[in-house]
Amino acid sequence: MGKQDEDWKNLREAWNKFDKTLKNQSNCPTFLQKWIFKSATTSTKTTATSEPARSSKAVATTQPPTSSNNVEQAKEVEVEELPSKYTRPESLEVRNRRSDFENQEATRLRAAEIEGKKKLEAPQTLPKPKRGRPPTEKEQEGLQEAILNLVYYEASTDDPRRSEILKCAKTVDELLAGYNIFRTALYYRLIPRNVSTKDGGRHVNTVPVKLIRPSNSLRKEHEDTHFCAGQIKHIRDLAELLGPQAVNVLSVDDKARVPLGLPAAQKQAPILMHYERQILMPDYDYPIAKGLKLIPSVIGVLCFKDWKVSYSGPTCISIRGGAIDSSTAETHRQDLIKYLHHDKMRDYFWSNNRIKPVLVVFSDGGPDEAPRNEKVLQAAVKSFKMLDLDAMFVCTNAPHQSARNPVERRMAPLSQDLCGLIIPHDICGTHLHARGRTIDKVLEKKNFEAAGRILAEVWNRTVIDGFEVIAQYVPPASTAASESTEANDVLWRNRHILQSKYCLPVVKCQDESCCSPMISRLRLYLEDGFLPAPVMFRHGLYGLEACSQENIDGRFLDISQRLQNASLVPVKPCPNDYYCPSVIPELQKLICPVCKKYFFRKARLTKHGKIHKNLATIFELAEEIETEVVSSIDEGGVQIIEDMEAWMQPIYEDDTGN
Repeated sequence: MGKQDEDWKNLREAWNKFDKTLKNQSNCPTFLQKWIFKSATTSTKTTATSEPARSSKAVATTQPPTSSNNVEQAKEVEVEELPSKYTRPESLEVRNRRSDFENQEATRLRAAEIEGKKKLEAPQTLPKPKRGRPPTEKEQEGLQEAILNLVYYEASTDDPRRSEILKCAKTVDELLAGYNIFRTALYYRLIPRNVSTKDGGRHVNTVPVKLIRPSNSLRKEHEDTHFCAGQIKHIRDLAELLGPQAVNVLSVDDKARVPLGLPAAQKQAPILMHYERQILMPDYDYPIAKGLKLIPSVIGVLCFKDWKVSYSGPTCISIRGGAIDSSTAETHRQDLIKYLHHDKMRDYFWSNNRIKPVLVVFSDGGPDEAPRNEKVLQAAVKSFKMLDLDAMFVCTNAPHQSARNPVERRMAPLSQDLCGLIIPHDICGTHLHARGRTIDKVLEKKNFEAAGRILAEVWNRTVIDGFEVIAQYVPPASTAASESTEANDVLWRNRHILQSKYCLPVVKCQDESCCSPMISRLRLYLEDGFLPAPVMFRHGLYGLEACSQENIDGRFLDISQRLQNASLVPVKPCPNDYYCPSVIPELQKLICPVCKKYFFRKARLTKHGKIHKNLATIFELAEEIETEVVSSIDEGGVQIIEDMEAWMQPIYEDDTGN
């Protein structure tokens, strides 16, 4: 066994030498080639004859050439390379399996070659679409835009107003309305809760909308929320009908007061730079003195975008001192007049070399902004007369729903600019003594003015949604505001104002001796210029019908559909608060029994009743004058007056009875 292994090793070495020599024959001498060939063939013969059982394959051998010049004959010898190790012969099953595999590979290669020839010979065509169902966006066009429109225009800000997140009380079923898709397909068009999960990777074509989880931060509900939303929708629809050249849409509110001597905003923000300086913070968090704060009054302009009233536009801020001034309806009116004539705001407020004839103001329903308050009415009438407007509408949301005011969306960017800012209260010197009371009024005004200018400078560098911010400090007024004479006139108010609980419209009358002709086409949509009362409709047995006051389970239509279905209104004339839940119990007591006009307050209804008393007195006096003064009538029907002085006396009475 040992000798056989040694012979086999010698044979392998000889064969390797022979193989290398054949590859380099052109470089070897002729006599050396002969010797290598002889040695190799001799070893091959000896091994093959001595051990025939070591290999199942016969080793091809040839005799050496008889002539030394016949070297080419040695080159043509075909010799199979012997294996380096003994291998067991293949079984029949293995050989069949290998042959089947080789046949399959050959068939596949032939098919691929034929397919390649067909592709080259075929004419050039468009690429074949991918297999499977086409995307939902192609079948349901405008799906993503519809989701954004449903959410964007009915959303409100978050509760603390410190982030730019908008919240909307919409469910997936409400978003599915009008589109034939599954809930899962719609959900995959929204932002996922967790992107790193397997399900989150399926959200490919998404819109910036995310489903929120139920939380315990629900704001307090009010029974008039739905009614106020329908009334605001009417005003927005009317503004969109008139267009951006005829309407100014504003949103007014007071931002949270900015304290002096303390961090201006209780919020953290990321620091984007390295600052080699120690920041010194005060070691107290209580106010230094009462009223030591700044009051920012914000006016947000709502510009038109794609024929709709958007939530973006320039922002105007008036800053006042909390201890020396206050925020009232009169200060809001002064801010409005000032910014309407501001040079930077003329492109937004003016059209055709004058202020746009219709003004819409949304507020949050505070005491200085609620349209049901008398001081707000006085300020609105003064603005209406001063600006020569065709109509002015002041509207608000229900209580506890101030987050739905459009200007609240701009409070978060304004608060972010105040992060880490501490405005000192004694820039010009301290005006307080040890107990925090003011000892120098003049120095106090200077300190507030200096602090207000610092805050205005910070906000003037702010840009919100691509629009600039204009902030100014307003010193306290030296004189008190005067009341409007027109607002106190009962007859004038009866013709121009139709006040309700959440809306205050002031409209020009058709008497040219009282008001100038209208410039806008407001009366083209509204015959008397006043907004129609919001009416709740539902689908009845025979079609659309108005809901009853006992069963309010329908919805408020837009203003165009409301005007088209005016014949279905249950009461004519319909009071503005006919479907307001908080007013329904006392509604009949607030309607004038003579002219059927609705008044929100009983005091205003009492003053209105004097008009009818005066008219009754006029009719009685007219009958007496006709019997006493007119003594005779001639044959031609002409009255003969005997006492001219008595006939010329006035027959009207004032409020005192004279």
